[in-house]
Amino acid sequence: MIGRLAVLVTLAAAATSCASAPEDPNAPQACVVIDNREGGGSVGRAFLVTQARERIRIGEVPVGREVRHCLRRSSFDGMFYLLIEDPGADRMDPAMRQNQPGARRSDEFFITPGDEVVWILQTNRISVRPIGSGGV
Repeated sequence: MIGRLAVLVTLAAAATSCASAPEDPNAPQACVVIDNREGGGSVGRAFLVTQARERIRIGEVPVGREVRHCLRRSSFDGMFYLLIEDPGADRMDPAMRQNQPGARRSDEFFITPGDEVVWILQTNRISVRPIGSGGV
């Protein structure tokens, strides 16, 4: 019993330390811009999703605003997509008998260190450019 408790405490501590570990300031950087300035898109929680289906939270995307978030990761090469989950509870999944958030997903894109991905929600257009290059 004590052995199991010690293992659970160790696992919980390890999970907490991984989740709260700061980004490595020397790791490669890439940025994501979600442009909802024209109000054509959703309001909700935004995520960058990896090929392995890891969801990296970007933040909230309000109508009429542009959200920019830069990330530092040890590996960035690969295919990704952006996902916005609507916070509304008006979508009912009868099979699960619970409300399911609606979602809006971008096309997949390839990102490498030093890239900035811009998703314009009104046109559902994705573009990838070097960080700091300006214009869409």
